[in-house]
Amino acid sequence: MSDGKYLVKRGETYYYKRKYPGWMQEVFGTHYQKSLRTKDLREARRLRDMMHSEFYKVVDAAKEEGADAPMVIRIAKDVHRLKGSEPGTPDGDNEEGAWYVLEQHIKKIEDKQPDLAKQALRIAKARIDSKPLRTHLAEYERYCSAGLQNGSVRDRMKMVDKWADEIGRDVPVVSSLDPEDAWKFVNKHIIHSSVSQKTKNRRLNTLKLFYDWLQSKRYVKNNPFSDIKLEVIKGRRAGDKAPARQAWTDEQLKTILTEFSRLSTSAPMQRTRFNARITIPIIKIGMYTGMRLDEICNLQVMDCADDVLNIRAGKTASAVRQVPIHPDLKNLIDELKANRTSGPLIEGLAPGGPDRRAGWNISKFFGRRKRILGFPPTLVFHSLRHTFMTKLEQAEVNLLLIERIVGHKPNALAFSTYSKGATLDAMKEAISKISYDI
Repeated sequence: MSDGKYLVKRGETYYYKRKYPGWMQEVFGTHYQKSLRTKDLREARRLRDMMHSEFYKVVDAAKEEGADAPMVIRIAKDVHRLKGSEPGTPDGDNEEGAWYVLEQHIKKIEDKQPDLAKQALRIAKARIDSKPLRTHLAEYERYCSAGLQNGSVRDRMKMVDKWADEIGRDVPVVSSLDPEDAWKFVNKHIIHSSVSQKTKNRRLNTLKLFYDWLQSKRYVKNNPFSDIKLEVIKGRRAGDKAPARQAWTDEQLKTILTEFSRLSTSAPMQRTRFNARITIPIIKIGMYTGMRLDEICNLQVMDCADDVLNIRAGKTASAVRQVPIHPDLKNLIDELKANRTSGPLIEGLAPGGPDRRAGWNISKFFGRRKRILGFPPTLVFHSLRHTFMTKLEQAEVNLLLIERIVGHKPNALAFSTYSKGATLDAMKEAISKISYDI
């Protein structure tokens, strides 16, 4: 490198000057220039070698923003980057020129693309220390991932991402606090959507939670969604409500078990035969225990001992429990264990879905087959839980004991707070009253 390369002298001061790549020049200008604040050539050469890394940081940042970003947004970002530059310096001169270019671009698009023009102005006028919305989105997603399952994170981010797309991911977060913008977004994407009222409220809540988090981090001072409340629908007719899940009848269970037995031997695809084969014991365990699908699929061999199934984790704290093995299940459980001392009780399950749940694929397989058989949407795998509880109720087992067996929190305060739970003997006696004519 020659002694004077990338150096220019203005008056008594040396500047670092280097040409931008061609794809950056329309927005950033032809050259990157910065004062080295020295009139000594030897010192300028030393500082020049240090400036190369800063130059490449600017180029890399421009690459991350994407060459496909709208031109007016890229110019607005450059205005924001140059904001507050010292007058008389190259950056100071470029700031004035960048503002002029931005104003010309906004004039061209403000009639046809008013939202884009508004985004550009928000970016350009924001405080120099204000980070863009996209930066906080990434941080918030990491925060959610630390405490939620993947599916819950996806649900939490869905409306937040849509809001960011609407208002502009490059808009500084302090420029996204207009309550009027928030109301227009909610009116368009939530109130007038075709989903249930419960889903509308949940989606609005995800937006409120995002800005609550921003407030807790001191990134913003107010929440633009905090005062928005959705209309409460009262007096719904019974016919307007979604049909409740039903319990399976013995005849229906016989039909579906017969179908899975047939598929396990005669289905043309090996994977279908295998899925049918492992679904049969899963159904039977659900019939005689009332366990949730994931609870069954997560059972380990070591969880099946002393005629008891140990559920070590579940949907709620009450889900952690022991369930006695029904006499009609003992032989099946022994076959599944097959003299093993460790490993999954149900072998060969392939995890799936956003949370990599063990029962995800079986749930889909079960759902497809029961639809082919003509069963209604009100009958699902979880309906086995309803069937189990219905059988216990018909056997005149008391409600508190049923709640303990299926892992529901007891409704009575005294029992939920002070009681240590029903004895295994009482639960065993209750479960033994269940029978199926299949």
